[in-house]
Amino acid sequence: MSKNNSSMLQLKIQLRNVTKPPVWRRVLVPSDITFHELHYIIQAAFGWHNEHLFKFQHRPYDREWTVELPESNEDFSTMRNLMGWGMIRLGPEQKDARSTKVGDFLQSKHLQKFVYIYDFGDDWVHDITIENTSSNQVLQYPRCIDGKGACPPEDCGGPWGYQAMKDSGEASAPMSFKLGEADASVRHYLSQMVAHEEIWGKGYDGQGNTDEADDYEEDDFDETDDDMEDDTDFDESTYTYQHPDYRS
Repeated sequence: MSKNNSSMLQLKIQLRNVTKPPVWRRVLVPSDITFHELHYIIQAAFGWHNEHLFKFQHRPYDREWTVELPESNEDFSTMRNLMGWGMIRLGPEQKDARSTKVGDFLQSKHLQKFVYIYDFGDDWVHDITIENTSSNQVLQYPRCIDGKGACPPEDCGGPWGYQAMKDSGEASAPMSFKLGEADASVRHYLSQMVAHEEIWGKGYDGQGNTDEADDYEEDDFDETDDDMEDDTDFDESTYTYQHPDYRS
């Protein structure tokens, strides 16, 4: 993600087939982030632990297009080459999540809704809706501004396994959602990328560029959970993007 000002996307992301309570997050993200960066933002906002593969698609497991990491699909490079040579014309359009910009790609597809699938065993489908696009407002860093419901545990068997845990009382505090914690986690997502991928020295910006990594200082991410009250309204006066009341 570039540190230069970028236009803003407001996304509502909701877990499919999870109810009572529903589990969703509302986030603000710069439009020039990559899908790989959006993956980390979703992980941080929900409280996932980044332990499984993921992909973005128009609809779950359709044949239209897929954005994922190449190493998650061993046939990715072969398919891409054969399609480029005209030897294969069927099958999904496959894009590399590290180099595909969210705003540009969604605009090219004229999409308002798409899905994020995490953990192909438990099969967590996240429905993503673009609620607002602002080209005259800027956002330097992603934010979580609202949400509901606790994140399910990893490896619990998907929505139906999670429901069984709730019915038996095994799942603790399914209603619990702390906005301050979620927002702080999202604001620290670059640090999380470093911890998981060890890519700080590469100046990771989704395209392998190396001219921006040194610009990031620890102070850019020095806010803690104590900076925000868990249940208070989002304080828009202290941040770059000045937005209306998204709770209305």
